[in-house]
Amino acid sequence: MKTGRKSVDFFGENGYDIPRPVVPNRVCRKGVYIMFNKEVVVRCESGLHNKQATYFVQKANEFECSVWLESGNRKMNAKSLLGIMSLGIITGSKVTLSAVGPDAEAAVNALDTLLQRDVY
Repeated sequence: MKTGRKSVDFFGENGYDIPRPVVPNRVCRKGVYIMFNKEVVVRCESGLHNKQATYFVQKANEFECSVWLESGNRKMNAKSLLGIMSLGIITGSKVTLSAVGPDAEAAVNALDTLLQRDVY
């Protein structure tokens, strides 16, 4: 269904989806960022519960970009402790880290490192 408005960010000039250029986490156009994704296996012994989740959220909040953590078919804001804890992530779970923003790649890599070991 087409509306009277056209969005160059998501649609082409004719209003149909067009593929975006793949530029690894760089600005395509002024102010438009490409999403950086990374699929990881949680290796920390405690999974993402209590202290580990607290450290994870604190680390995510150090970055300017928007960060999400996806487990199964649920996707939560990585900067929300309640959201992360509600995912119930245990050791061995496969999760996807996604980020959009100026420091997206650094955020995903830092959070990936945090998921590989216990921090306390």
